[in-house]
Amino acid sequence: MVTLSDADNNFDQDQSDQMKPDTINAIGGDDIILSSTLGGSLIRGGNGNDTLLSRGPAGIGNSGEGDTLEGGNGDDTLDFRAAGGTGFGDEGNDTLKAITQTTLYGGNGEDSLISLIEGNYLSGNRDNDRFFITERDTVYGGKGNDTILNRDTSTPSENSGFNFISANNNEDYVKVSGDRDTIYGGKEDDTLISSGSRVFISGDKGNDTITNSEERSTLLGGEGDDSIMGGLDPSPSDENNNSRNSLEGGAGSDTLIGRGARDTLIGGEGNDSIVSKSTDEGSDGQNRLDGGAGSDTLVGGYVTDTMIGGDGNDSLSGIFTKGDGGGGNDTINATAAGTDAAQITLIGGAGNDSLLGNTSAGVSNFFDGGTGNDFIQFGSTNDQLIGNNRGNDTIAAVGTSTSGFNIQDTFGNNTITGGKGNDTLVTGGGNDSITGGNSVSEDSPDEGDDRIVAGAGNDTIFGRGGKDTIIGGDGDDYIVGGLDSTGDSLIGGAGNDSFVYFGLDGKDQSPNSVIVDFDTADDKILLRDQGFNLANSEAGSTIANADLVLIDPGNNYSNDDARSTNPTIIYEPEPLNGNERIDSGLLKYDPSGSGGPDDNSDVVTIARLNGNPGLENSDILII
Repeated sequence: MVTLSDADNNFDQDQSDQMKPDTINAIGGDDIILSSTLGGSLIRGGNGNDTLLSRGPAGIGNSGEGDTLEGGNGDDTLDFRAAGGTGFGDEGNDTLKAITQTTLYGGNGEDSLISLIEGNYLSGNRDNDRFFITERDTVYGGKGNDTILNRDTSTPSENSGFNFISANNNEDYVKVSGDRDTIYGGKEDDTLISSGSRVFISGDKGNDTITNSEERSTLLGGEGDDSIMGGLDPSPSDENNNSRNSLEGGAGSDTLIGRGARDTLIGGEGNDSIVSKSTDEGSDGQNRLDGGAGSDTLVGGYVTDTMIGGDGNDSLSGIFTKGDGGGGNDTINATAAGTDAAQITLIGGAGNDSLLGNTSAGVSNFFDGGTGNDFIQFGSTNDQLIGNNRGNDTIAAVGTSTSGFNIQDTFGNNTITGGKGNDTLVTGGGNDSITGGNSVSEDSPDEGDDRIVAGAGNDTIFGRGGKDTIIGGDGDDYIVGGLDSTGDSLIGGAGNDSFVYFGLDGKDQSPNSVIVDFDTADDKILLRDQGFNLANSEAGSTIANADLVLIDPGNNYSNDDARSTNPTIIYEPEPLNGNERIDSGLLKYDPSGSGGPDDNSDVVTIARLNGNPGLENSDILII
């Protein structure tokens, strides 16, 4: 053992009579001590700002030849020029350097631990330490806000990776570039950045920021509200450059951004924001976005992306090929401009969902509202409802195509609205409300010839514009013809059906409509009180005798039949067309009550009743 004086010593073990491995104790002062080149020495710096240099030989494996350097108190420098030693910074702001396979402990104070080549073990222990690493190093930050960086940022080949990094406690900053690194943030709010591929990063606890700009990496946020960005923009010339990263937020309200192709982004618990930015045409996309539990916001970035909201009230939008809301009241919006997906599938799942189809040419939307009372908006003439769509749904077609929509619904009490064009609207069981097309205006009086099949149930059906065919099906249906002069074909089907006429500007809204199967035993004609202004009839009752003129079969309404100058409803069974009787009863309206052919300029036909049923007052109700 050699004990140095309390002064500033400059001691070279090879230049003394203690050249063999030994223990060197420096008591005080700012010492410079060089170990024996034979190795195996223990050097203690003691008090003061010491410089301790280990010269070897290498103490690797079980050789036992590596030096041990202890800085003691003060701001010390421990420099290992050979492999296999162990260094302790102890107290003070120390600097520890190692070539390879050396173990360094910073101790108390703000220390700098530097790996010069590879394979070193670095532990900061306490306070705010700085680490500079190369490859195959093991790093434990310990307590304090630590910074962990690559030693050589100008030469990426010097940082080839395979490092294990555990930042541990407090708010740490890690920025490295090696491939296949493993990084743990530990407690508190960490910033973890890697530009290497095939890395594993876990933020652990705290609100962490995690970034990786390469491929095939796993990025985990852990507990806390984390921000995770992964992936690289794929190169169009490199078919194998597909990113394939896995991002998972874990517990907390996380933000996940994927920038590559074939990435998997999972929000986990909490209200997460998940975005795919893979919009490069050279990428095949195929990203999977999964919100997990919580009310999440998912935005697709490529036509082959798949998005799953999971439990909670989720919002799915952007560009994608499949959006599944999962449980909760979800909104799935596929109306993003620029998509060129041939097919888009929108699945609401459980809950009251809103599904908005894409309106681009050549796109087919497939809707499955699932359980719950859903709103489904068709955007293309090729759209379809798939699945059972159970629940009381609202289904609307809003596209501008004139070729029409084909909407076929199944279960539930649904509200269905067609678009412009010639639509086919078919419902199944349930008490449905069906509207054939858009409202009629002076600029567009004919808005499509729709076919509406209501199916079983007590349905409410509006034909609106165009020459519509309306089939009520089984059940007690409420049928309103279109709001123009083209004339609808109205078929009530089985049940107690109501054929409704509102009247419009003193005339009915559909003077050429045909009631195909009016049954006086079950069906009723409903006339709106304000639309026809009948003087003697009251809303909620059958039409008054004074307001109804029933013509004998084979005759037409004439001046002799006029009863007053008040508006009048007329029914002509088997009226004459020339000298021939026609096989349809005519329900007419005389707004002035002035009479028939001699003064018939204002007499209009409300509807034709096939089969000439014998109407009575009880068949016409005022509403």
